[in-house]
Amino acid sequence: MEKLITIITPLYNKVDWLHSWAEGLAKQTFLGKMKILVVDNHSEDGSWEKIQQLSEQFNLPTTFIRNETNMGLLYSTKLAYDKLDTKYWCVLDADDYYISPLKVQKAVEFLEEHEDYSCYACNQILESKSGQRYVAFPQERPSMTFEQLKEAPHFQTASATFRNFFTKDLLDAIQKHSQGEGVINGDCFSADAFCHLLAFRFGKVYYDNALDSCWRFDIGFCGTMSDIEKNY
Repeated sequence: MEKLITIITPLYNKVDWLHSWAEGLAKQTFLGKMKILVVDNHSEDGSWEKIQQLSEQFNLPTTFIRNETNMGLLYSTKLAYDKLDTKYWCVLDADDYYISPLKVQKAVEFLEEHEDYSCYACNQILESKSGQRYVAFPQERPSMTFEQLKEAPHFQTASATFRNFFTKDLLDAIQKHSQGEGVINGDCFSADAFCHLLAFRFGKVYYDNALDSCWRFDIGFCGTMSDIEKNY
């Protein structure tokens, strides 16, 4: 069966959260057309062994890459982009998970039917370490299209699915402009905000109000940043 989408999972010390990651993927109706790419940044808490065990347990189509030393999130993210060979892709962090079994199918089918769109994003649940849960966009908002960045809501990593717009020239440009230290030069390419900007460069973005994914907002990369860094 043709693989249409790659699910990228950067991994570093997330052993306590991996079961929901695996379970949500295993329930996907589109599993047969998915690739899962795990890039482990030399975890030291058993995450590397656990994610392989869960992938086997849930029969997930997973490819594993492990950095020999801790190379940082930016290195792992760029490595994953370089490996992309499917028409669509998304990032599902190891501490996040899909709620709806239709999450991936809905996104891919929409993008297949609408070639002028480069991204499909859904609403999501925000979940804290303590188990508190919030709806990201609690107001009643119909499904709509956004043609300009200023009109779009912010959508987190687990909600967005992208058309594969990475070319060699683009990857080379990311490499060139991410050599320095700090948020401005490098770290901004580690998170997902720059992918949102690229999505608007290559097409339109569709937002669906459905609660199809969960973002654990105070555990991963963003949870370790200051308020100033989050705003870059």
